[in-house]
Amino acid sequence: MVTADENGRFLTKKEIINNLLLLLVASHDTTSCTVTMVIKFLGELPHVYEKVLAEQREIAVQKRSAGEGLTREDVQKMRDTWSVVLEIMRLVPPALGGFRVALGGFHLRWLYHSQGMEGSRGARRPPPCAFVPFGSGPRMCLSKDYAQLQILVFLHHLVNNFKWTNAIPDEKVKFEPIPIPSQGLPIRIRPHYGRSRC
Repeated sequence: MVTADENGRFLTKKEIINNLLLLLVASHDTTSCTVTMVIKFLGELPHVYEKVLAEQREIAVQKRSAGEGLTREDVQKMRDTWSVVLEIMRLVPPALGGFRVALGGFHLRWLYHSQGMEGSRGARRPPPCAFVPFGSGPRMCLSKDYAQLQILVFLHHLVNNFKWTNAIPDEKVKFEPIPIPSQGLPIRIRPHYGRSRC
């Protein structure tokens, strides 16, 4: 907004407004899509749900009172939960990337094969630039940290308070243009009894 492009042209007021609206809408769609896919996969994979729940319960029990909010340090402790989210984003990207024409030679690098969604990759990380769900460099998503915070805080409260199963096992996902469960992802949800609420 304060820097001109290579031709010395600044963004117009209309372009600035359109870009701001695009950021708001795009971040809403991709974040809600990611949360929907996390709910779907956690409903299908109870062992992954239990791993996420264990991490979230550990954070919750360190709170002085049941209503105490999360801190930045709490969110930074959600490593396994964020690994699960990233794996789900790898399996079902919330936004399909654009493609560019290579002006010179290029090398194709395949992402390593996953033996099921386990949520923690440990030392096996993808090669640089093989998996960049938020982009990188000058085109990196401006809302990456905000999206991460929204997703992790929502999941903290959801898994600490509820357990669910998918009403339609292995429900298919369609892309319109973002991934959407084909039957709307009906779930059977129930509260955790005997646990203090977060």
